Amino acid sequence: MPELPEVETVKNALAPHLEGQFIKSISFYTERLRQFLDVDLFNKAFSGKQITRLKRRSKYLIFEFDHQKWILSHLGMTGSWRLCPAREERKKHEHISILLEDGKDLRYCDPRRFGEFRIISAPTNRDNDPQALAHLGPEPFDEAYSQAYLWNLSRNKTKPVKNFIMDPKTVCGIGNIYASETLFRCGVSPLRKAQKLKKKDCLNLVVESQKVLKSAIAAGGTTIIDFQAPDGSEGWFHQELNVYGRTGEKCHVCDKLIKRVVQAGRSSFYCPGCQK
Repeated sequence: MPELPEVETVKNALAPHLEGQFIKSISFYTERLRQFLDVDLFNKAFSGKQITRLKRRSKYLIFEFDHQKWILSHLGMTGSWRLCPAREERKKHEHISILLEDGKDLRYCDPRRFGEFRIISAPTNRDNDPQALAHLGPEPFDEAYSQAYLWNLSRNKTKPVKNFIMDPKTVCGIGNIYASETLFRCGVSPLRKAQKLKKKDCLNLVVESQKVLKSAIAAGGTTIIDFQAPDGSEGWFHQELNVYGRTGEKCHVCDKLIKRVVQAGRSSFYCPGCQK
Protein backbone atom coordinates (compact mmCIF):
# COMPACT_ATOMS: atom_id res chain seq x y z
CA MET A 1 0.00 0.00 0.00
CA PRO A 2 1.40 3.44 -0.86
CA GLU A 3 2.47 5.21 2.33
CA LEU A 4 3.31 8.84 3.12
CA PRO A 5 6.52 9.05 1.01
CA GLU A 6 4.79 7.51 -2.01
CA VAL A 7 1.80 9.86 -1.74
CA GLU A 8 4.15 12.82 -1.24
CA THR A 9 5.99 11.75 -4.40
CA VAL A 10 2.71 11.73 -6.34
CA LYS A 11 1.71 15.13 -4.96
CA ASN A 12 5.07 16.70 -5.78
CA ALA A 13 4.97 15.34 -9.32
CA LEU A 14 1.38 16.37 -10.11
CA ALA A 15 0.97 19.68 -8.28
CA PRO A 16 2.94 21.86 -10.75
CA HIS A 17 0.78 20.55 -13.60
CA LEU A 18 -2.60 20.66 -11.86
CA GLU A 19 -2.63 23.78 -9.72
CA GLY A 20 -4.34 26.58 -11.63
CA GLN A 21 -5.88 24.19 -14.17
CA PHE A 22 -9.61 24.16 -14.90
CA ILE A 23 -11.52 20.87 -15.14
CA LYS A 24 -13.52 20.40 -18.33
CA SER A 25 -15.16 17.10 -17.40
CA ILE A 26 -14.81 13.96 -15.28
CA SER A 27 -15.47 10.43 -16.58
CA PHE A 28 -15.75 7.15 -14.70
CA TYR A 29 -15.23 3.71 -16.23
CA THR A 30 -16.38 1.75 -13.19
CA GLU A 31 -19.40 2.15 -10.95
CA ARG A 32 -17.42 2.17 -7.75
CA LEU A 33 -14.09 2.12 -6.03
CA ARG A 34 -14.36 2.08 -2.25
CA GLN A 35 -17.52 4.16 -2.71
CA PHE A 36 -20.13 4.49 -5.44
CA LEU A 37 -19.04 6.95 -8.14
CA ASP A 38 -21.77 9.34 -9.31
CA VAL A 39 -20.48 10.95 -12.49
CA ASP A 40 -23.30 13.51 -12.66
CA LEU A 41 -22.64 14.64 -9.10
CA PHE A 42 -18.92 15.09 -9.75
CA ASN A 43 -19.41 16.99 -13.01
CA LYS A 44 -22.02 19.25 -11.46
CA ALA A 45 -19.62 20.07 -8.63
CA PHE A 46 -16.33 20.41 -10.52
CA SER A 47 -16.76 20.95 -14.28
CA GLY A 48 -15.51 24.42 -15.08
CA LYS A 49 -13.89 24.74 -11.65
CA GLN A 50 -10.21 25.54 -11.02
CA ILE A 51 -7.89 23.34 -8.97
CA THR A 52 -6.32 25.84 -6.59
CA ARG A 53 -4.05 23.44 -4.72
CA LEU A 54 -3.09 19.78 -4.53
CA LYS A 55 -2.23 18.84 -0.96
CA ARG A 56 -1.23 15.71 0.92
CA ARG A 57 -2.59 14.92 4.39
CA SER A 58 -1.41 11.62 5.82
CA LYS A 59 -1.87 9.14 2.94
CA TYR A 60 -4.60 11.20 1.25
CA LEU A 61 -4.43 13.56 -1.71
CA ILE A 62 -6.74 16.56 -1.47
CA PHE A 63 -7.82 18.47 -4.59
CA GLU A 64 -8.71 21.92 -3.32
CA PHE A 65 -11.06 24.33 -5.12
CA ASP A 66 -12.10 27.89 -4.41
CA HIS A 67 -15.57 26.82 -3.28
CA GLN A 68 -17.19 24.55 -0.70
CA LYS A 69 -16.51 21.19 -2.34
CA TRP A 70 -13.15 19.45 -2.54
CA ILE A 71 -12.05 15.99 -3.76
CA LEU A 72 -10.39 13.42 -1.51
CA SER A 73 -8.29 10.66 -3.08
CA HIS A 74 -6.73 7.63 -1.43
CA LEU A 75 -4.62 5.23 -3.51
CA GLY A 76 -5.75 2.13 -1.62
CA MET A 77 -3.56 -0.91 -2.27
CA THR A 78 -2.76 -0.48 -5.96
CA GLY A 79 -3.86 2.99 -7.04
CA SER A 80 -1.81 5.44 -9.12
CA TRP A 81 -2.34 8.73 -10.97
CA ARG A 82 -0.76 9.77 -14.25
CA LEU A 83 -1.01 12.76 -16.58
CA CYS A 84 -1.17 12.13 -20.31
CA PRO A 85 -2.49 13.61 -23.59
CA ALA A 86 -6.29 13.27 -23.75
CA ARG A 87 -6.05 11.44 -27.10
CA GLU A 88 -3.92 8.66 -25.62
CA GLU A 89 -5.69 5.30 -25.45
CA ARG A 90 -6.99 4.44 -22.00
CA LYS A 91 -5.08 1.66 -20.28
CA LYS A 92 -6.61 -1.35 -18.56
CA HIS A 93 -7.78 -0.57 -15.00
CA GLU A 94 -7.85 3.19 -15.58
CA HIS A 95 -11.16 3.92 -13.91
CA ILE A 96 -11.18 7.73 -13.68
CA SER A 97 -10.39 10.37 -16.28
CA ILE A 98 -10.25 14.10 -15.46
CA LEU A 99 -10.05 16.18 -18.65
CA LEU A 100 -8.23 19.46 -18.09
CA GLU A 101 -8.55 22.70 -20.01
CA ASP A 102 -5.03 22.40 -21.42
CA GLY A 103 -5.94 19.16 -23.21
CA LYS A 104 -4.26 16.81 -20.75
CA ASP A 105 -6.00 13.93 -19.01
CA LEU A 106 -5.43 13.03 -15.36
CA ARG A 107 -6.10 9.31 -15.07
CA TYR A 108 -6.48 7.04 -12.09
CA CYS A 109 -5.51 3.37 -12.39
CA ASP A 110 -6.41 0.84 -9.70
CA PRO A 111 -6.43 -2.90 -10.54
CA ARG A 112 -7.92 -3.91 -7.18
CA ARG A 113 -10.25 -0.90 -6.90
CA PHE A 114 -9.60 -0.37 -3.19
CA GLY A 115 -8.91 3.33 -3.69
CA GLU A 116 -11.07 6.22 -2.62
CA PHE A 117 -12.34 9.17 -4.69
CA ARG A 118 -15.04 11.20 -3.08
CA ILE A 119 -16.44 14.67 -2.55
CA ILE A 120 -15.83 16.30 0.83
CA SER A 121 -16.82 19.62 2.35
CA ALA A 122 -14.12 22.27 2.54
CA PRO A 123 -13.31 23.64 6.00
CA THR A 124 -14.41 27.19 6.81
CA ASN A 125 -10.78 28.02 7.56
CA ARG A 126 -8.69 26.70 4.68
CA ASP A 127 -5.70 26.17 6.99
CA ASN A 128 -7.65 23.55 8.94
CA ASP A 129 -8.40 19.94 8.07
CA PRO A 130 -11.71 19.13 6.39
CA GLN A 131 -14.10 17.31 8.70
CA ALA A 132 -13.49 14.06 6.81
CA LEU A 133 -9.92 14.04 8.15
CA ALA A 134 -10.54 15.49 11.61
CA HIS A 135 -9.71 12.14 13.22
CA LEU A 136 -6.05 12.30 12.16
CA GLY A 137 -3.20 13.06 14.52
CA PRO A 138 -0.26 15.33 13.71
CA GLU A 139 1.93 14.85 10.66
CA PRO A 140 5.39 13.38 11.35
CA PHE A 141 6.96 16.72 10.43
CA ASP A 142 4.64 18.87 12.56
CA GLU A 143 5.98 20.59 15.68
CA ALA A 144 3.16 18.90 17.61
CA TYR A 145 4.81 15.52 16.95
CA SER A 146 7.43 15.74 19.69
CA GLN A 147 9.17 13.79 22.43
CA ALA A 148 6.79 15.19 25.05
CA TYR A 149 3.75 14.39 22.91
CA LEU A 150 4.72 10.74 22.43
CA TRP A 151 5.77 10.34 26.05
CA ASN A 152 2.49 11.67 27.42
CA LEU A 153 0.35 9.77 24.95
CA SER A 154 2.10 6.44 25.50
CA ARG A 155 1.86 6.33 29.33
CA ASN A 156 -1.36 4.29 29.48
CA LYS A 157 -1.02 2.43 26.19
CA THR A 158 -0.60 -1.34 26.47
CA LYS A 159 -0.59 -1.91 22.70
CA PRO A 160 2.73 -2.81 21.03
CA VAL A 161 4.81 0.21 20.12
CA LYS A 162 4.64 -0.55 16.39
CA ASN A 163 0.84 -0.49 16.46
CA PHE A 164 1.04 2.68 18.55
CA ILE A 165 3.09 4.67 16.03
CA MET A 166 1.08 3.29 13.10
CA ASP A 167 -2.18 4.50 14.62
CA PRO A 168 -3.18 7.59 12.57
CA LYS A 169 -4.62 9.11 15.74
CA THR A 170 -1.11 9.04 17.24
CA VAL A 171 0.74 10.32 14.17
CA CYS A 172 -0.55 10.05 10.64
CA GLY A 173 1.35 8.64 7.72
CA ILE A 174 3.80 6.21 9.32
CA GLY A 175 2.88 2.97 7.60
CA ASN A 176 4.16 -0.55 7.93
CA ILE A 177 7.42 -0.26 6.02
CA TYR A 178 8.55 2.95 7.69
CA ALA A 179 7.44 1.90 11.16
CA SER A 180 9.60 -1.23 10.91
CA GLU A 181 12.59 0.75 9.68
CA THR A 182 12.16 3.48 12.32
CA LEU A 183 12.02 0.97 15.16
CA PHE A 184 15.17 -0.74 13.91
CA ARG A 185 17.04 2.56 13.88
CA CYS A 186 15.83 3.26 17.42
CA GLY A 187 16.76 -0.19 18.73
CA VAL A 188 13.17 -0.71 19.89
CA SER A 189 11.40 -4.04 19.43
CA PRO A 190 8.00 -3.82 17.73
CA LEU A 191 6.73 -6.14 20.47
CA ARG A 192 7.50 -3.76 23.34
CA LYS A 193 4.43 -2.16 24.94
CA ALA A 194 4.09 1.54 24.23
CA GLN A 195 3.87 2.36 27.94
CA LYS A 196 7.33 0.82 28.40
CA LEU A 197 8.94 3.44 26.18
CA LYS A 198 11.51 5.65 27.88
CA LYS A 199 11.74 9.37 27.26
CA LYS A 200 14.87 8.91 25.15
CA ASP A 201 12.99 6.31 23.08
CA CYS A 202 10.25 8.85 22.37
CA LEU A 203 12.82 11.39 21.20
CA ASN A 204 14.53 8.78 19.01
CA LEU A 205 11.20 7.74 17.50
CA VAL A 206 10.45 11.33 16.46
CA VAL A 207 13.93 11.99 15.07
CA GLU A 208 14.39 8.66 13.29
CA SER A 209 10.89 8.50 11.81
CA GLN A 210 11.48 11.93 10.29
CA LYS A 211 14.86 10.84 8.91
CA VAL A 212 13.40 7.64 7.44
CA LEU A 213 10.49 9.46 5.80
CA LYS A 214 12.69 12.25 4.41
CA SER A 215 15.08 9.68 2.92
CA ALA A 216 12.18 7.74 1.42
CA ILE A 217 10.66 10.90 -0.09
CA ALA A 218 14.04 11.81 -1.60
CA ALA A 219 14.23 8.29 -3.06
CA GLY A 220 10.73 8.51 -4.54
CA GLY A 221 9.26 6.01 -2.10
CA THR A 222 9.65 2.26 -1.79
CA THR A 223 8.54 -0.02 -4.60
CA ILE A 224 7.61 -3.38 -3.11
CA ILE A 225 4.91 -4.61 -5.50
CA ASP A 226 2.64 -2.06 -7.09
CA PHE A 227 3.69 1.53 -6.57
CA GLN A 228 4.67 3.75 -9.49
CA ALA A 229 5.15 7.51 -9.57
CA PRO A 230 3.09 9.51 -12.11
CA ASP A 231 5.96 9.32 -14.62
CA GLY A 232 6.02 5.52 -14.35
CA SER A 233 9.22 5.41 -12.29
CA GLU A 234 9.63 3.27 -9.20
CA GLY A 235 10.88 4.32 -5.80
CA TRP A 236 14.29 2.98 -4.77
CA PHE A 237 14.22 3.36 -0.98
CA HIS A 238 13.97 -0.46 -0.92
CA GLN A 239 17.75 -0.42 -1.38
CA GLU A 240 18.08 1.16 2.07
CA LEU A 241 15.80 -1.24 3.98
CA ASN A 242 17.39 -2.79 7.07
CA VAL A 243 14.64 -5.16 8.20
CA TYR A 244 11.45 -4.86 6.15
CA GLY A 245 10.95 -7.91 3.91
CA ARG A 246 14.29 -9.43 4.96
CA THR A 247 13.06 -12.43 6.98
CA GLY A 248 15.85 -14.97 7.54
CA GLU A 249 18.56 -12.66 6.22
CA LYS A 250 21.47 -11.45 8.34
CA CYS A 251 21.20 -8.11 10.10
CA HIS A 252 23.55 -5.54 8.56
CA VAL A 253 24.73 -4.60 12.08
CA CYS A 254 24.96 -7.73 14.24
CA ASP A 255 24.57 -10.65 11.76
CA LYS A 256 21.62 -12.16 13.63
CA LEU A 257 18.74 -13.31 11.44
CA ILE A 258 15.85 -10.93 10.81
CA LYS A 259 12.57 -12.20 12.25
CA ARG A 260 8.98 -11.69 11.13
CA VAL A 261 5.88 -11.62 13.34
CA VAL A 262 2.29 -10.68 12.59
CA GLN A 263 0.79 -7.78 14.53
CA ALA A 264 -2.76 -6.59 13.97
CA GLY A 265 -2.82 -8.44 10.66
CA ARG A 266 0.42 -6.87 9.38
CA SER A 267 3.92 -8.29 9.11
CA SER A 268 6.52 -6.80 11.43
CA PHE A 269 10.21 -7.29 10.77
CA TYR A 270 12.92 -6.80 13.36
CA CYS A 271 16.38 -7.84 14.50
CA PRO A 272 16.27 -9.70 17.85
CA GLY A 273 19.88 -8.68 18.49
CA CYS A 274 19.59 -4.93 17.87
CA GLN A 275 16.02 -4.32 19.03
CA LYS A 276 14.91 -4.79 22.64
